[in-house]
Amino acid sequence: MLNIAFEREVSVEALPCLESHVLNGRPVVPAVLMIEWLAHGAVHGNPGMAFHGFENFKVLKGLVLEPGAKTSVSVLAEAGQMREGLLRVQVQIVSLLGGRTVPHARAEILLADALPAPPVDWTSPILRPDNNGHHFIYGNGRLFHGPHFQGIEALEFCSEEEMAGLVRSAPAPKQWIRNPLRPTWMSDPLALDSSFQMLILWSWEHRQTGSLPCAIGRFRQFTAAFPKAGSRVVVRIDSGKAPVVTASLQFLDRQGNLLALVEGYECVLDQGLGEAFRRCRK
Repeated sequence: MLNIAFEREVSVEALPCLESHVLNGRPVVPAVLMIEWLAHGAVHGNPGMAFHGFENFKVLKGLVLEPGAKTSVSVLAEAGQMREGLLRVQVQIVSLLGGRTVPHARAEILLADALPAPPVDWTSPILRPDNNGHHFIYGNGRLFHGPHFQGIEALEFCSEEEMAGLVRSAPAPKQWIRNPLRPTWMSDPLALDSSFQMLILWSWEHRQTGSLPCAIGRFRQFTAAFPKAGSRVVVRIDSGKAPVVTASLQFLDRQGNLLALVEGYECVLDQGLGEAFRRCRK
């Protein structure tokens, strides 16, 4: 049974970071904030447990605002089920529209008594950087992200099969949200969003079209907080066949230690996104 964990107002006033996430002229709640809310919804009913990741995250319907508008969402969570040493909590984000419940995102959030170490069979990826001429990441129409979300420091290489880049870590939640749920993030929304942006750059580079994230099969995090110095994202393209590209991602600190893993990342290629990206201001 799903119960309300908390409710949030969604508006540019409540979430000033939405000024930097405008698509086709309208503010859009990014997937990374949905992930934060889903994680918080699970922890809300299980205080003291650590966020370790999630499975089967899906964006069901985007949270899109008309300019100047506001709405509210409810985060609903079931009682957790313990399996393989992790508490698994089904969580959804919904809103009310015209008297009916509209689901926006869902995932199975994974909580642990203590964060496990990275898998013993993990090996650090071999980086093969080259100079692809990606000197201007923002402001050339390939990405629509404003200042809050401009987290890619450098795109190190971007081949058909793999890519890597350096990304920044998010500032404190109060820098993005007027009344944050917590003083610290569950994960790192800027690092995650920057990795999604890297896949958008890949789609422009190799498929000549934009893309947007729609699902993540599996995410595991092995640190309570990403390093302030930022991280490196290494991407392997598992399938580049349109319309859905799938990929696996590794997040490393600057010393090469594993921070988090993503498997089954999916993004949708869409020829219509070019104009929508260009209309990235309200």
